[in-house]
Amino acid sequence: IYYMTSACPVLETTVAVSGRTVSVNGMPFEVRGVAYSPLLSYWQRNEATPDVFHQQYRHIWTKDLETISELGANTVRVYNWDPAAHESDLSFLDACAEAGLRVILPISNYFVAHPHLVRRIVYRVAEHPALLIWGVTNEAARSSSPEATSVFMKVGRVVDEVRKAEKLMGTWHPIAIPTLCGLSELHALANAAVVSDIDSFNCYWSAEHTYPVDFYTKLVAASNKPALISEFGVDSYDNRMGKHSEQQQAAYLLSQWQNLVSINGSKGATIGGVIFEWIDEPWKAAFRPVGGSVCHPDRGGEYSGWGPNALPDMCANEAFFGITALLSNGSIRQKPAIAAIRGVWGAMSCAASEAQEPLASRSSIALNLPWPVITAGIVLLMLALLWLLSVRAKGLVSLVQPHIHLLQSASQSSIEIQLSAEPSSDRDEMNDHAGLGKQDESTCDIKEGEIGGCVSPWRSICRNES
Repeated sequence: IYYMTSACPVLETTVAVSGRTVSVNGMPFEVRGVAYSPLLSYWQRNEATPDVFHQQYRHIWTKDLETISELGANTVRVYNWDPAAHESDLSFLDACAEAGLRVILPISNYFVAHPHLVRRIVYRVAEHPALLIWGVTNEAARSSSPEATSVFMKVGRVVDEVRKAEKLMGTWHPIAIPTLCGLSELHALANAAVVSDIDSFNCYWSAEHTYPVDFYTKLVAASNKPALISEFGVDSYDNRMGKHSEQQQAAYLLSQWQNLVSINGSKGATIGGVIFEWIDEPWKAAFRPVGGSVCHPDRGGEYSGWGPNALPDMCANEAFFGITALLSNGSIRQKPAIAAIRGVWGAMSCAASEAQEPLASRSSIALNLPWPVITAGIVLLMLALLWLLSVRAKGLVSLVQPHIHLLQSASQSSIEIQLSAEPSSDRDEMNDHAGLGKQDESTCDIKEGEIGGCVSPWRSICRNES
């Protein structure tokens, strides 16, 4: 099977789940993703980054998205999405669509305590063509913790809010709940009666083996859903040697993708994965996950890490997981991992992408003639043919004989026009049936009991349904 990827502008995204496969616009889709959390600036590298995915910060992410697309990625995963910042601004999603990138959009841990705000995100984003998957929370709880069931029950309420809002919108996208890497997390979600569409794990394995080594065997036995490795990677600092080892990071990432994470590497157990992460984030060095311990030796500051783990030096240096680094002059330095991943992902041209589309989903090259003109031509042709059949007098037949060839040519042209104009867009038919109109304004206000729609220039549909 040729799995779909694309560096072409994303004009529409219809997502479906069947068995262990996710398809986009009728084609099996392999997630080749990058976790994207850009820094505000070099001088603010020790500060956690807020939601920067709106017009004010376009200068930060415009070139990044171009480079990610050139890497051969087809997906970005983001972690912060403030509904207040996106009431009328979906410029980041527009830019992703233009770069041929789809988005795993977060409903972050914040909404576990504020589920009533979830619909504000869904109403604004659900019709955008860049949206691929809802990423509901991130490692919200550890399955072994006493509060796991209660936390996951709250996560379930967030999932319910997403589903209800999408139902009102008449849209559907799969929901993933990224958890720590273990089947016990699936069991904890099941115990809390939380149902997702995609199993999702943040896994930091060795270069050659999952942990445990039979992880996929047990996963396939426990679940029949698609599985996404929503984070995988390795940092570029060798804690044992006390120096950077970027070539090692490149080789490690390449091996992980080819042997463990990709559809082929996982023998069909996954739908791909998301490299963690785009850029080094020094501010993360101050944080260590619950249950983790300090690496030995403990180098402190931005070189601190947690371990032991399956990484080459048994230490995760949180500040250096990026495949790029931000320099003091504001430019981005690409680490060797960029070239390594580009070598296996590769950027596809628009022509190559179109060649992958199923024949049934592509219209013939159509003549841009208005339907009334085409219809009128066909009607006139049929009347002329009926008239000819009704004529019995030889004299009259001989009179119109010179014109028969002309009518036959017109008939052939009309048939070609009709074929070239079909099939029509299923989405357009659905919109026509629903009575959804277009409007000049690019935004609408969300009011109590209403749905605001005019989400972006990509689809200027506004819905206001009580």
